[in-house]
Amino acid sequence: MARRLPHRQHFETEARAGCALLTMVPLYLWPGLVVVAAAQRAQGRAGDALATARHVIDHGTAAAAFASKAALARLIHAECLHALGEHAAAAAALDEAHRRLLAQAALIDDPELRRSFLEGVPEHARTLALARDGLGSGR
Repeated sequence: MARRLPHRQHFETEARAGCALLTMVPLYLWPGLVVVAAAQRAQGRAGDALATARHVIDHGTAAAAFASKAALARLIHAECLHALGEHAAAAAALDEAHRRLLAQAALIDDPELRRSFLEGVPEHARTLALARDGLGSGR
């Protein structure tokens, strides 16, 4: 018998429960909130996802643990702005996400590792594709 996948709402509930535990260790709260934003976006709740991503970008960037989810937070931010019809702000946010991603990749000396970093991490590959094709590409 095939196992039924949980509803998308379940993912947000679980991510929020994890974040509640992480309030004791705020350093790790920020990546958890990025997962909440991703769950909200997956549910089609662009306004909520935008607010969560903005909160993380505005307040979590000082935490070293945020770096592991920074690209995803910036991608969600840009995509949600676009979904809400804020196209100029979305383009600026995507440009910022793209610029930061390329700066991070430039620190990787090995060309194969750099390529893997850019193409093998889903949010990095999506950021590159959107920067190349535009936010309206639907990809």
